[in-house]
Amino acid sequence: MEDIIYWIWLSILNLKPIEKIKLIEYFKEPKVIYKLSLKELEKLTDSKELMQKLIDKNKKKEAYKILEEATKNKVKIITCNNPIYPKRLKQIYDYPIVLYAKGNLKLLNEKSIT
Repeated sequence: MEDIIYWIWLSILNLKPIEKIKLIEYFKEPKVIYKLSLKELEKLTDSKELMQKLIDKNKKKEAYKILEEATKNKVKIITCNNPIYPKRLKQIYDYPIVLYAKGNLKLLNEKSIT
């Protein structure tokens, strides 16, 4: 449950969805990304803007508020590495790394119209 905070944190950063996906593909877990030092980030990218967004720890406070609200309202948080994450959604180029859902989660992988 603690690691979900890092997923929420990454999902609310002002990055393009594809940037988040590439970070996840490379580092596997948002917690690893969150814990990167400035020196490590400088090896990763030349983009000062990206580095600033990744080292801004204030977004973690916002992530805790989102988690608190989701828990209070019985909203499930589904990360893109979760087996119940919709397989068809993951086929698009810039899928969201986190979904918020209520109701019958089994329907996520059924044919539907959205």
